[in-house]
Amino acid sequence: MDKELRLIVTRNCNYNCYFCHGEGVDKGSNEVFDSKDYEFLVEFCKKKYGWNTVTLTGGEPLIRNDISDIVDVLSKHGMKITVVSNGELIDRRMDIFKSIDRLNVSIHSLNSETYHNIIQKNNKLDKVIHNLSQLRNLNKNIDKILDELDKKEIIF
Repeated sequence: MDKELRLIVTRNCNYNCYFCHGEGVDKGSNEVFDSKDYEFLVEFCKKKYGWNTVTLTGGEPLIRNDISDIVDVLSKHGMKITVVSNGELIDRRMDIFKSIDRLNVSIHSLNSETYHNIIQKNNKLDKVIHNLSQLRNLNKNIDKILDELDKKEIIF
């Protein structure tokens, strides 16, 4: 049975969804932990509690400049890694997906106008779908997930 460690690696996000609020956290806040800190934390939790799965979330974890280093460290310790993302920055971080076991992408609507209204940014749904398509080309295991989107008449 998997034992999961869930890490908020940043409070920063590239979207401004109307339902998401920082609960008093400065959006421009600096990350406190670096990859070595996460390595120590994961080693400790793995040895002490038997945790073998880690979920990286935020804000938007792919916004971190050192996310590749963090993923490399976690992967080196045999952790199953899940990333929770809005999907817009996938194309900038393709290198990490060779080490990621699961990706959870938040797509709040398949209607472009509704999506725009939720995230408070223009023309991002097409980019997210494009990024998922590119990821599909890199990793065929994602086909099951994207086939569900295909059924909703999205053309890649």
